[in-house]
Amino acid sequence: LKIEDSAEFHIVGVENIGDPSTTEFVHHFIVSGFNSVLEQEGAQNSAMCNHDYGVGDHLFGWAPGQLALSFPPVAGAPLLGKTGYRSIQLQTHFNNPLHKRGKVDSSG
Repeated sequence: LKIEDSAEFHIVGVENIGDPSTTEFVHHFIVSGFNSVLEQEGAQNSAMCNHDYGVGDHLFGWAPGQLALSFPPVAGAPLLGKTGYRSIQLQTHFNNPLHKRGKVDSSG
């Protein structure tokens, strides 16, 4: 998605849209903001939990049982524009202690 550098957006809420067939395996999400643009190839690499893009700002977290989160009108995470994050990274962490096979997750 290519967006003009001057366009400014704000993240005003967070909600898990879970895949019912894999809910039992999703342990938690972590959303981080970065001041640099992350490369697509690295962003899609499933081994990126310990990424090499430097330390981003932890913006949000989600774990099972957490409800949707809406921010007050005066609060939100700036995205793009002059002062916003250049990239947002969503990490999905899984837990499959019984080693069940054949599941593909599309939560986010």
